[in-house]
Amino acid sequence: MSSEFFEQLVALCGIAGVLLWFVGGIWIVLEAFKKHFLWGLGCLFFSLVVGPIFVILYWKDTNKAFILWMIGSVLLFLVKFIVPEVSPVPV
Repeated sequence: MSSEFFEQLVALCGIAGVLLWFVGGIWIVLEAFKKHFLWGLGCLFFSLVVGPIFVILYWKDTNKAFILWMIGSVLLFLVKFIVPEVSPVPV
């Protein structure tokens, strides 16, 4: 496999990860606003605390959005930390 193909594959995984992460996060916030205005504000502004609580309490409504968000997070993690840097200069 060529280095160019590998770089394109990593870039594609990164773009897909960002899109899935973003769409899943927005979906969770929209579900929170559907339940109550304050849930929506909490998920929007205090997402690290309120978001997981909301997802656990309303799992039936948020499971697809959460899974989408997690897939995006895993792809971003793989691109950032697992995939080795492709050196533009041959060593």
